Amino acid sequence: MVNSHKFKDFMLGKMCQIYLNNTESKERIAKAILKTTQVESVVILPVSGRITKEFLKAFKNYKNGGTYSLKINNRWVSLSQSTIGAPALEIQVNALFTAGARTLIRADFCGSLSPEIHVGDLFIAQDAIPADGVSGQYSPSDIVKADGNLLDEIKSIIENNQYTETACNCFFNRIITVDYFFAQKIETMRDWSHRASCVDMETAALYAISEKLDLHSISVMTVSDEKLSDIDLFISKEFPFMRLFSGVRKLVSTVISLVENLK
Repeated sequence: MVNSHKFKDFMLGKMCQIYLNNTESKERIAKAILKTTQVESVVILPVSGRITKEFLKAFKNYKNGGTYSLKINNRWVSLSQSTIGAPALEIQVNALFTAGARTLIRADFCGSLSPEIHVGDLFIAQDAIPADGVSGQYSPSDIVKADGNLLDEIKSIIENNQYTETACNCFFNRIITVDYFFAQKIETMRDWSHRASCVDMETAALYAISEKLDLHSISVMTVSDEKLSDIDLFISKEFPFMRLFSGVRKLVSTVISLVENLK
């Protein structure tokens, strides 16, 4: 049995070496992380499985080959779900870049730090404060920004009401990105609220990496909880699920409209 394992390991090692000898570093990165070496130029980036399912429900036909391929009008776009946080996003974005991605749309959740922004509202991060451990490795800036053209396009979409959901509000403002969740304390969040309207764990890293790699990116989110109140999925006895579900649909329809309007 031991010799059998050694032989299998030997053969596997040989096959892996042949693969490495015939592939470039960029292709190895993409294949190992994305399970594909090529993605579309435009990529939608959810973290939540719920958001991914809502996008897939919006299309009768899609392909799954490592990442999902969705056809929006006559344009194919990729949908690539990552796990939570800036470190996971850093790995994913670099892999997507090597596979051909050039426009990245983060579509997921954030937490409100403002009494005016509620669960289910749509929030577009114009810029972000990097309070995570990843962003500073890519940009020295205290504030990192969304792509200006994408921001102008989505503002036009919102102003013209080019989406189907109207129950929730929409906000354009600053977000702060951190790399911890359950350890967030009320005093710290109050301090954040003086500098940003919402908090998440990915946006600043996305903008900083995009700045470094010359990618176009924007973060479009639905508010999932209100940090300075008791409206929190994990602690609330009553939670506005209907507003959240409406906000998720609004997020999906808005991102689809954004892709439809891309040149």
